[in-house]
Amino acid sequence: MISVERYYLGLSCLLDARIRKAGKQFKDALDSEFARKNTLFREKCLSKLALVLENQHHIAEAEEACLTSASMAEARGDSTSMMYYLLALYKAERKEGNSKRAPGDLERLSAYFKRNHWQLAEIACQQELAACCLKIGDKAGFESHILEAELSCRKLESPQVTAFVNLVKVEGLLKFGDCHAALGLIRESLELCRQHNFPELYAAFGVLEAEYLVKTNAPHNEISLSFDAALARAQSMGLDRLCASVKLRQMELADSSVSEDKMIMPGDLLSGLDYFETSLISDELKQIRDKSDAEVSSVFGRPALASVISVWLLLLFSSIFASVLSLQLGNIVPGLSGDSSGVAVPDNDEDEKLLNLYQAILERMETEKPFLDMNFSISSLGVLMNRSERYLSLAINKAGKTNFNRLVIRFRVDEACSLIRKYEKSITMNEVAEMSGFANRMSFTRRFKEITGMSPTEYLDNIQVK
Repeated sequence: MISVERYYLGLSCLLDARIRKAGKQFKDALDSEFARKNTLFREKCLSKLALVLENQHHIAEAEEACLTSASMAEARGDSTSMMYYLLALYKAERKEGNSKRAPGDLERLSAYFKRNHWQLAEIACQQELAACCLKIGDKAGFESHILEAELSCRKLESPQVTAFVNLVKVEGLLKFGDCHAALGLIRESLELCRQHNFPELYAAFGVLEAEYLVKTNAPHNEISLSFDAALARAQSMGLDRLCASVKLRQMELADSSVSEDKMIMPGDLLSGLDYFETSLISDELKQIRDKSDAEVSSVFGRPALASVISVWLLLLFSSIFASVLSLQLGNIVPGLSGDSSGVAVPDNDEDEKLLNLYQAILERMETEKPFLDMNFSISSLGVLMNRSERYLSLAINKAGKTNFNRLVIRFRVDEACSLIRKYEKSITMNEVAEMSGFANRMSFTRRFKEITGMSPTEYLDNIQVK
């Protein structure tokens, strides 16, 4: 069954952070005849596609996929799966700053998972509740929920879960003014991320370390160096939203317009899967490895022996890819390899060529601004650079840790920010969108918020307040 093979390959792609590839696999699986006939298979594909859509910041589509999956689970009488899909929905909404759910909904979910001894889901609920309390400034509620999450973490003994919970706790400690405790936890968490190879979390804690310096009125040059280091790490990981937030924060600091209460909350700006999603997908893949051929063939209700063999081969390939990826990440996080610069280092002549090409691309983008043409494509860049599209993509992916579309969006949003700062209210947002290369106002607003964490109008208001 090709559809089942695609589903398991999609899971492997998710774990390897190949989000676009995972989305294609799940969409192809959903379009199959098998998915139309097997509701359980369709439900699983939809729920995983929701993760892809959330990571691509298509929140409305992710919400719809979660709700459909929850309805299908409810119709099957599977309350646990339904609750999990609802938790995924609430998390997506809160990350986008558009939570419509009262904390009571998360409380009920947490109580359900506790009764059913699903510890990981319970921790995820308590972490979400702590984040909600943090957003509204409820210190007592925050401390209560983060303590519940920590107690459960100790029983679970998972470094990744501990690191994610620590991230939210540090955000709260800094926001509520307990800077001494925050610094101790930041240092402990940085070491944890270094030891266990959690590069995105390492970058996030680096940002919080810089925020600690701001909160404690450290010398300006020390703060500046800390944010520069945090930005370099985030750029090396392709964390566009985190990069944009750090750049905006640096502008605020340069203008001496720092608010006591304002700070970057990096937990909501990371890409990829969190510990809860990673654990579930890892378990699902482990089950396919551990089952006998006969057991696997009945996973979705019909024989699939040939598919099992193919899935095994696909998983083997993915494991090899993950090992290579891990080695590459070792060059990104200080302490994970012999290099401590925080930036990926080319390890052969080909890597150096790709890095030089990527730097040349950035220089062309900055000086000639070809992205201002709304029809600008990678084939246009190929003509401009006199290089093949494939080689340009390889340079952007490997040296820039991003893809062509995300690179263009980042430049367009930077241009839009410059226009808004320059003209303020003397220019309309429709004009800003057109002048920065976006096809329409809707696309401009959505992409701007993805990168900066705020709408164009909110960005303008923020400038005028200063």
